[in-house]
Amino acid sequence: MAKIGKWTSGAEVAFPTAAYTAIPSNVFGTEVRNDDSLYVKSGSSITLDSSNDADGYIIRASFEIISTHNNRMTAQARVVPTVNPTNANVLSSVVGEYSRNTVDATASSDAFTVIANISGSITFEAQWRRQGSGSPAGSVTSSCLEIIPIYFDGIGLYEGTTNQLLGGLTPEVATLDSTIVESGNISRTSNSITLSADKKYLVMGCYYSERGGARTQRWAGIGEDGTLLRDSMTNIYIRDSNNGRQGEVFSNIIDTSGGSKDIDVRVYRGDGDDPVSLGGANIEGNSPTVTLLSLAVIELKSGCEVFRSQDNTGVQNLGPVGDVDVELARDEVFSSSESFTKSDNTSYEAVVDMDAYIGANISASYTASSGLRITRRFEISKDGVGDVTTSTTKFGRGNQGGQSTYGFSGNPFGFMQLNSGQTTGVEVKDIGATINVSTRAGWVGFWGVNLDTMNNGG
Repeated sequence: MAKIGKWTSGAEVAFPTAAYTAIPSNVFGTEVRNDDSLYVKSGSSITLDSSNDADGYIIRASFEIISTHNNRMTAQARVVPTVNPTNANVLSSVVGEYSRNTVDATASSDAFTVIANISGSITFEAQWRRQGSGSPAGSVTSSCLEIIPIYFDGIGLYEGTTNQLLGGLTPEVATLDSTIVESGNISRTSNSITLSADKKYLVMGCYYSERGGARTQRWAGIGEDGTLLRDSMTNIYIRDSNNGRQGEVFSNIIDTSGGSKDIDVRVYRGDGDDPVSLGGANIEGNSPTVTLLSLAVIELKSGCEVFRSQDNTGVQNLGPVGDVDVELARDEVFSSSESFTKSDNTSYEAVVDMDAYIGANISASYTASSGLRITRRFEISKDGVGDVTTSTTKFGRGNQGGQSTYGFSGNPFGFMQLNSGQTTGVEVKDIGATINVSTRAGWVGFWGVNLDTMNNGG
């Protein structure tokens, strides 16, 4: 089995601070796994060293808060190196999510950091902060800090910090300014990454910006050979200068067995707002003053066992009374039958006992011009039961007159331990108003990696 580190908590008396600080130790106070006592954890910090045999690591830090005030706010999460930061190649993301008031009170932030080529020791710290008007207050409802060892034939880590409007009705290519590290059959030319081997590549991205102006949104996701992959995108609600620090994660597995592919990151306002089912917004908003685009491309070894699926039918309502099992396995793209098999339209079944890394992109739009706002929690599930440690909680604005947004998404990802015969999918939890916000054809993607096979082949 993979050597995992995982720490969680339930409800805790803690709340993000106005400036970045270490997340308090009680937020990650319960050890779930620390295989072979491999990871040195202190509070919200983890120290790694080069004596471990992994090629790299993915650290994920997430927390969900519930507000007890009537002031709008956003909360951000990140994992950054704090001791010996130059002792590895590091790509960090920043995720920020919006909490409106005591009605739409729940919000979560779930950031990832990818690490490669450790030399000596290096310490990472999970941090949080908040932004908002008035005096935001509340508490933590759930959290997770986890570290996953990864093995690969190549890796590309890239950042973009150029401020671009990236609005309109057509996906635009976002700027990648720097290459942190690049190896294997992965190469960057300007804003495009070429994947040249007959392999599969795990791609993880995050688009974060800080901007003011009118309420609006952005869709962001993976572009492949000039086209935005609709099963690999996320929706980001942007409120105003007091609540404008927002970003979200997107991910998927790219298969190049049919020939090399060029990937990039594409961002835009949406397809339109008339009809609202297009999932767009009627205000462009302002250009950001701060941008952080993070993109990790991991070239998997030939023996690594994975799956990818999507839903090319759509029209599933994510906002009814009660919880929803998402139809994300309807159309299989590929799977390694030694590890995974499709169970039904909502799940994949583990063929063997495994430690797995699971992710999904579940995008939707309002179906009518409703003024109801929506909040839902998206959880990776095991045998139909959601695991809150993998969750992400999202907000949708709807029709609010001259500043309306009609997109909605959830992008959960994380570690799952599965026994042979157990299934995995995504459950959407009803934690807000009832409103028809439905998936569209091709807008749902689902993927998984058997971590125990990551070092197989080459």
